[in-house]
Amino acid sequence: MEEKTMKTALTAAAFAFAAGLAHADITGPAAGLYSPFDHASATITFVGSSAGYTGELAWISSIEDRSGLFVFNNKQSFAGESFTLPALFARGEEVLFRYEVIRGGLDSFASDTDRAQFRFTAISETEYLVGVEDIRLPRGDADYNDVEFRVSFAQVPTPGSLALLGLGGLCVRRKR
Repeated sequence: MEEKTMKTALTAAAFAFAAGLAHADITGPAAGLYSPFDHASATITFVGSSAGYTGELAWISSIEDRSGLFVFNNKQSFAGESFTLPALFARGEEVLFRYEVIRGGLDSFASDTDRAQFRFTAISETEYLVGVEDIRLPRGDADYNDVEFRVSFAQVPTPGSLALLGLGGLCVRRKR
């Protein structure tokens, strides 16, 4: 009887943990790109580019110094190439990018200060398609295909949650 109670408790804990992972609120694709939950990782996947100009995408890692971490070059990257950002994001935290035209028109755009240059489309509650226009609007053609990338959020379990599940697994194993 006690083993059945332990299994029931572990099953309930697993469902509660999974429900926490499934919960996601979307702020809205037009407003920018925001983490849908706490303790989220973000993976950036290159989709493609139809630009004449050469540009580089960077993740803006800090609002204070605006330093960017190189992610992709629209002429040298290949479709499906992925990069996971080296940070975890809080629920509602904005994930910022900079796109710099390095050959051709020579310009730079940030997703928070030049929002018109970026188009954010929600694919699901945890995935966005982001397109960039590389010629400053209104001069550009607004096709947002000069670089396209997908941002996928995944919730990373906190160490406490993993420890609790591991402890429960040890208890079940010990009973056998």
